[in-house]
Amino acid sequence: MSKRKCLSIKEKNLILHEVDKGVKKKDIALKFGVPPNSVSIIKKNRDKIQNYDPSNSCSKRLKA
Repeated sequence: MSKRKCLSIKEKNLILHEVDKGVKKKDIALKFGVPPNSVSIIKKNRDKIQNYDPSNSCSKRLKA
């Protein structure tokens, strides 16, 4: 089994940008080194990711 990969908010926003451009989930997953299911979860949690306010927290990552 492979290790789990944590993505930063910036990386998740890049994934959402790729989704908006119409790139296939499989291709996005390969580019970022995550399973296609993770791309779907990030897409599902779009609102949480885009509305994240870094001034409220000192972490670079958001569990969304």
